[in-house]
Amino acid sequence: MAFEVNNLYSKRFYYEAGATQVYQVPKGNLFSDMDLDVNLEIDVVTNTASNAPDFQVARAIQKMEIFKNQTSIWSMSGEALAAFFLYHRGAQAAANAALAGAVANNVQGRMFLACPFAPEDAANPADYAMDTRGDDYEIHITWRNLAAAGTLFGTVSGTITANQGENYIDLTLTKLSLRPSPDGSLDKYSDPKFKPFMRGLRETVTDITANSSLMPFDISKFKTYRRITMWATHLANTLQEVGENDILSDKIVLKDTQEHIYHTVQAKYLREKTSQQWGVGANLGAGIYDLPLTRFGNLVDQIVSNQAIELMLLADVTKQANATKLHLIFDTTERA
Repeated sequence: MAFEVNNLYSKRFYYEAGATQVYQVPKGNLFSDMDLDVNLEIDVVTNTASNAPDFQVARAIQKMEIFKNQTSIWSMSGEALAAFFLYHRGAQAAANAALAGAVANNVQGRMFLACPFAPEDAANPADYAMDTRGDDYEIHITWRNLAAAGTLFGTVSGTITANQGENYIDLTLTKLSLRPSPDGSLDKYSDPKFKPFMRGLRETVTDITANSSLMPFDISKFKTYRRITMWATHLANTLQEVGENDILSDKIVLKDTQEHIYHTVQAKYLREKTSQQWGVGANLGAGIYDLPLTRFGNLVDQIVSNQAIELMLLADVTKQANATKLHLIFDTTERA
């Protein structure tokens, strides 16, 4: 395969509290990546704001969705996007910065997220792309209220203002242009009967209301899974959502209704392995655990959940003093 890569600046989403904004992806193209550059600028007018939540700047996004032919295949909060994509190849972008809560004007924060459409462990990333030659794609972003407690700060004791023109998210798509191989042969995607797969990402959030041994968590049927990433959080100070390593307390089990066991691991072991495999070491966000279902990235090396073989995730959990949650991020292969 031979591709010419073109970075295509696509849209600027300007801040509108609570609004959902839509970008229709141009038809007739292949795209390999999506980059989100979140730029915020607020005024802390009176008193101070404090207790910043994890992935603070990304929380400006209440929900980011990708629709393929009007069916949602990506559905994630900004904080889940950041938990999953903040560290690309083990490093975050150079200009990423949090927002300070002291009284001041023009307080700036930024977060850049590189979001590939191919799974990180894919043996051949060219098997995956957003293909708009035959399918319709839309990207939806819903804004949170930046001035409300719980978005950028758990505690807002005074007044925060955010102007529309100073807060925005830039979307850039990486376009793949087909080129002949070195021997002159055409790329296989030049033939309309060949179509790449598309990555799917979905977040679910489950409340943990009590300590439990092997608490079950729902996994949707009729999906082809590559990995499950977990982010365990609690509200440390009223509305300040932060990751916590003590919520997944011991055993994590992934099995199916045929009693086939895929994983039986300790949470503390899985966290250490995640930090190494992601290449982030001690910078791994608190409460993050990654449970892969494939090895060596073979396209067919995936787990399908259906009526006969339904996946089941169970985990030992400990409720914290305040509201406690487990975010599950499901990485799937979306077939044509």
